[in-house]
Amino acid sequence: EDRRILNISRQNPFKMDLYNDSNPIVEETWEDITEMVNSACQDLAVGQLLHKEGYSLMEAMSAIEAMDPKMDSGVNYASFRDLDERLKLKALPLPDDKMSNGVLIDVMDHLLRCQATWFSGFSLCQTLFTCLYLHRSEMITNLYLRTFVFFLLKSCESIRSLVIKADVYEEEDFVTHTFGFSLCETISEEVLSAQFQKVEDSILPKIKLAKKNPKKLGAKGEKELEDLEGVWNRILFIRSFYTVQVHLDKPLCKGFEEARKLLVNCRTQFDCIANYRTLYGDIAESIQKKSDGKIKLEDIFDGQVARVMQGPAPSRVIPISTFESTKEIYDNLLDSLEHVTLLPLLRSFNMTTGLEFFICFSSSNPNVVARSRLHVSFISTNKILGKINVVDFIKDSMICSLVPPDIVALPSVQDFSEKISKSIVYCFRLLSLNRARQRRKIVRFLDDLVMMQTEASYVSDGESTEAEQQMDCWVTDLVIFFMIHFLKLGFELDLYHPTEYASLFWYLDYLHGVQKQTKTNVYKRFQEYTEEEFRLTGKKISPPFPMDILYIETTGTLYRALFRMIFALHCTFPQRNLPYSPFSTSLLPCANDENRFYSRFGHFHKLQQPQPLYYQQFKETSDTTELSVEEVILGTVDCFKSAKNLAEKMMQNVKNWSPFGIPVQTHNPNRTLSLYSTSLVTSIIKVCVTNLLQLQMIENQKNKKVPLDQIKAPALSFDINKDFASLKLQ
Repeated sequence: EDRRILNISRQNPFKMDLYNDSNPIVEETWEDITEMVNSACQDLAVGQLLHKEGYSLMEAMSAIEAMDPKMDSGVNYASFRDLDERLKLKALPLPDDKMSNGVLIDVMDHLLRCQATWFSGFSLCQTLFTCLYLHRSEMITNLYLRTFVFFLLKSCESIRSLVIKADVYEEEDFVTHTFGFSLCETISEEVLSAQFQKVEDSILPKIKLAKKNPKKLGAKGEKELEDLEGVWNRILFIRSFYTVQVHLDKPLCKGFEEARKLLVNCRTQFDCIANYRTLYGDIAESIQKKSDGKIKLEDIFDGQVARVMQGPAPSRVIPISTFESTKEIYDNLLDSLEHVTLLPLLRSFNMTTGLEFFICFSSSNPNVVARSRLHVSFISTNKILGKINVVDFIKDSMICSLVPPDIVALPSVQDFSEKISKSIVYCFRLLSLNRARQRRKIVRFLDDLVMMQTEASYVSDGESTEAEQQMDCWVTDLVIFFMIHFLKLGFELDLYHPTEYASLFWYLDYLHGVQKQTKTNVYKRFQEYTEEEFRLTGKKISPPFPMDILYIETTGTLYRALFRMIFALHCTFPQRNLPYSPFSTSLLPCANDENRFYSRFGHFHKLQQPQPLYYQQFKETSDTTELSVEEVILGTVDCFKSAKNLAEKMMQNVKNWSPFGIPVQTHNPNRTLSLYSTSLVTSIIKVCVTNLLQLQMIENQKNKKVPLDQIKAPALSFDINKDFASLKLQ
């Protein structure tokens, strides 16, 4: 009946009654508005919308972007042939022992591409289950392909369970729906091991025999050996990849060391796969050539067939990742998983080091699989790393932040720690989200921070206010950490208009100044405490090197220099409307500067500390009427030189510094897990030097009496460091 109704709708989609064919059909008049819409598109500016009367916010939020591959299901009335029809017509190449190893390799590689595309946020029915063989894995009688598919689906089952358990994914990150397809949930580890043993007993003797007499192989024999090794590499890779998930799932991080070793094997095997693909190129062409044109990729993979098999499945065919993109996805995932295994090796495991680890981990934009693995590893069974009580973790973090132990031991601090424990756990979950969602969630998390500030004011040790001051400093440091992260994410996500850069650099300079003052007060109190302890007990306690204060001072000075640099250029080219000139309301006709200022910083006004800044303060600070252009430029140059000197001083201390307690070598040294890394400090120095050189070039041209209208004003770029702008000649 459904097929009959569908056929009627295809013939006349606007004249049908799904319930009674005898009912009279109500005639409807349809008018073609294509020409009107096309002419309207020419008149509408970016951001404008043509809509009917009464168009509401609800309708806008419910709208679907046309042709979006994840949201717009599309309409396609093409004819389909399901799995049974294909088998009946013998239109599906059977996955039996007659299938050559070369064709097997191409099928396996395309399945890896489909899995990588699934990692990118598309559904299973649009990716892996476009392969007809996976609809009934029992029909695969080829030993090699059957084993590969079992490990592939088991790895997908493990990853899907992980993502659901971590619950740090959003709709754009991952689709957990299986659409009724099987991921080999019922296959046990014993069956997998036995299956792999059969493959090993079958392939390895053949490879050894062929390598004993390589001269007798000939060109055809060498190609057969190459294909056999290629099949073996792919089975080894997917087995190692699945086994990594198994080891990472072990409680209390017990399998991390073994998983780190297996990740090395994964990279080695995938490099062999990539070399083979480089040699034989496109999979679709390769599979036809190897089968003499008898098999096409479309015979085995059909992007439309899942639509017929499952009603709720998206009908749009999506582009599967290229093999180059697939290699990049797997490389990034393996690097991220390696970094997760380093989590228990942190030199000092507390709030500060944990937050820095999460921030650095997130900065490389890992996919949802890696972020879920980090979150589940960090918080397991409501305990940190599965073994540390959250309240104890908070109190240990206070001690590591130089809060005196006798204050941490107070009953009021114990109560305070219990009240904020859920918020502390949530802040780590927040940092496990994708970067765009992090920024959204921080706005809501500010309410939790307000609660923490209020609770900190109730901490007391009797008549003295020392405990309250210590807790205030500790919470304020956490608040400023998230305020700075919130503003920095805006640069990374390209949310700011260039005219807003000056106010953002100004506010970031202020936040770093408050943070430095807070840290300095903590170090000062700790020094007084150690002197008192030494006087009473004779035990000397050496305070740690204030690396964090040096870093805060360096970045704060650089933000101050960038703020001054924008005004220096604004004053140097007064007749030009530079894209980043502050107060350039002509560039923003829809909103004035004050409204945009409060849209950026208004969220911070609910916080008790630090004191919020207002637009009028920014205007007063930005007033350069009493200064000459040369004085403004000179002040900017001095700021950049100070930031450069501080960064060079910092470089001397970070060369031999590591966040881990033991020597650790990672596969990708460019992905740092510490704020105090040589690569980061080097980029800060490069920003300072680049801006100094560009300012000097402008001054040289002015000294040569070159007219200002002939001097090219440099543009702002975030190529060197995504948090700090550098001048770039247009």
